[in-house]
Amino acid sequence: MIGSRNYSGKSTGLRPGWVIGFFLVSCVFHLQTFSLTDDHFDRISRAHQIAQYGELPYRDFFDPGYFLTLFSSAAAQSFFGSVLLGEVVIAILGLSLGFSLTLLLLVQVTRSWPLAVLITGTVVFAAPRFYDYDKVLFYPLGLYLCWRYIGRASPRNLVMLALGSVAAFWFRYDSGICIAGGAAVSLVVVHWGDGANLRRRMGIFSAVVVVSSLPFLAFLQASGGVLEYISQITRYARRQALGAGNDLRVPGFEIDLGAPLVTIEPPVSGPPIKVRWAVAVSDAERLELERRYQLASPEFERDRTWSYRLANTSVGFVRALVLDPRVD
Repeated sequence: MIGSRNYSGKSTGLRPGWVIGFFLVSCVFHLQTFSLTDDHFDRISRAHQIAQYGELPYRDFFDPGYFLTLFSSAAAQSFFGSVLLGEVVIAILGLSLGFSLTLLLLVQVTRSWPLAVLITGTVVFAAPRFYDYDKVLFYPLGLYLCWRYIGRASPRNLVMLALGSVAAFWFRYDSGICIAGGAAVSLVVVHWGDGANLRRRMGIFSAVVVVSSLPFLAFLQASGGVLEYISQITRYARRQALGAGNDLRVPGFEIDLGAPLVTIEPPVSGPPIKVRWAVAVSDAERLELERRYQLASPEFERDRTWSYRLANTSVGFVRALVLDPRVD
């Protein structure tokens, strides 16, 4: 790819109408399927503190590294009022822009608009959660900016790559780290064998990142210190990874040779329910409890929390599940 230096949309016949049409279809699709999960209200409530009470992240309440994400949500609440419409607009626009960038990237790879549309449509129907719109937006954006720089290693493209990394970082710190890592790899690949130019380009990239981040860093330093902010984010990430003290466990894998090759199960009915199992519950014990309490369609959520369909909704049955000591 690097040898050909052919990364522009011209070789595939860039069709703005296809991209705009795909963007609009994505907006309509996500408007019809929009839903809010528990984690989404975490950022909404923090943004509410900004919009309604004038509080600021880190200075007045804990910020897990979603600085601009919270301000974007707060801006939407200020514009639309204390309703969910603003969050809907932000999430749908973020998802649709990210999928449109995915389409452009796939056109470059496949050299086929129909195939690129088909693959991107498959990604859309994978249904990422709506509060992850920033990931859907910034990861394709980072790849797109890396692709542009590899195709044409101009100072302008380098600055755009650095600014994209900064924007991703201040929306969500881990996204920015990943994109900056990809940018560093791109610089090494393009300028391999020219050490002086590589160091100069790395210096420009770092300078743009630092200078454009100065307003955020100054605020953090005045509000409690940059190092303390990093420490808080690190501790938060560690707690999330460990599931509030529960060691990470690799999901078990077992082949049942006595099971039929193909089974057709009837559709599962019943209300949705989420169960957070106790720390001491093993995978085998959890499976037995799922059978006992008729918890169908198990789906892992996070930590020790699973979502199910509750087949038996009788009062006594639900009471027994809630009062079971193996359920947190």
